[in-house]
Amino acid sequence: MKKAGFRRPAIKTGLGIWKYYISTMTYAQIANYIKWPDELYTSQKLSHMVQKSIAFTNKKAICEYIETEKERFFNSLVLAVYGGEPQWYEGVFEQEGEEFYNIGVLEFTGEEKIFPVDGQHRVAAIKQIVGKGEKKLYEEVPVIFIAHEDSDEGRKRTRRLFTTLNRYAKPVSLSDIIALDEDDIAAIVTRRLVEEASLFSDHRISIGRSESISKNDNTSFTAIITLYKCNEYLLKSYLYDKGIGEKIEIFKRYRKPETMIKDFYQYVLKFWKLLSEKIEDISLYLKDEKSSAEKYRNSEGGNLLFRPAGLKAYVDAVSEIHRKRNSSFERILSKLSSLNLDLNVSPWKKVLWDDVRKSMIMNNKQLMKEFLFYNYDRHWTDSKGGIGLTAKEKH
Repeated sequence: MKKAGFRRPAIKTGLGIWKYYISTMTYAQIANYIKWPDELYTSQKLSHMVQKSIAFTNKKAICEYIETEKERFFNSLVLAVYGGEPQWYEGVFEQEGEEFYNIGVLEFTGEEKIFPVDGQHRVAAIKQIVGKGEKKLYEEVPVIFIAHEDSDEGRKRTRRLFTTLNRYAKPVSLSDIIALDEDDIAAIVTRRLVEEASLFSDHRISIGRSESISKNDNTSFTAIITLYKCNEYLLKSYLYDKGIGEKIEIFKRYRKPETMIKDFYQYVLKFWKLLSEKIEDISLYLKDEKSSAEKYRNSEGGNLLFRPAGLKAYVDAVSEIHRKRNSSFERILSKLSSLNLDLNVSPWKKVLWDDVRKSMIMNNKQLMKEFLFYNYDRHWTDSKGGIGLTAKEKH
């Protein structure tokens, strides 16, 4: 049965060798007219590989975003078009003596073949939403139509565009997520800690695009990216305590109710206050009016927790003990507070601290965690003979 055609207002323009049209499509039109990009290949096996890759994508997360996020928004879908007889009806728009001839209407007969060059996973989720009979059928998504030539050269050109759009698309940096993300609960709470918690205020936190702290930085306790990652470890424990089985990466994708954000903030704030109370060097650091960290991070090593790698491994271990032993943070930190955290002595020297190169040894995080497990309970071993967490106890 022949499909009915449809019309969309559009802007005609170009970039490089590509002529394209900027427009929109409704969810219903996307579901009805867009197919999978099997036209990129003459081989059925390669076409099947592309379709299989899309079929196994995590559509659930995108569907949940569409269904629950009031501020939902998508980047433009890039759609290749061939076949049929699409027509461009150009108009003239005049404003203050200036004329624009690239505005018009793009008309499709319904016989065209349209497939996504970029945005396959979004298309898959939209098709699923429409299949469920959701009420969002006529919401509009930005799209870019390009002309695809059904030939060997045309397929090569479109495949190249496909890989260019997906390979060279630069992901948002972690520092930008921490600074700007209003959905990621760990990012939201990290920003609030920097604004309100004394341990991370002003000159006590290193703000940058990496976890490393400059050798000239003698005031920061840690880096904001390290703080964020530590808060992710604590988020695992928070989800465990609340009986929320959702994976952390999925949980962070959509903004939670303000009551939950406030609750998680109090949860991590309590942890960081406990840590600063139980660890003497952190307490002394906070009492120092100049907030000098030189005594705790220097060429001789200093305190393990004043190094980003050491702090992450420590918080990760404490969070894991909490989950697997149902032991309170206060009990765990109290038991571990007697440990000598000086990097230039055993057991850290030669394991986490290279006293010759005067630098951290970055690949022994798991060994450090196992040492912390052992110091929490010296009878704690796993079936493989290493330090493990097997039984639960209530504290």
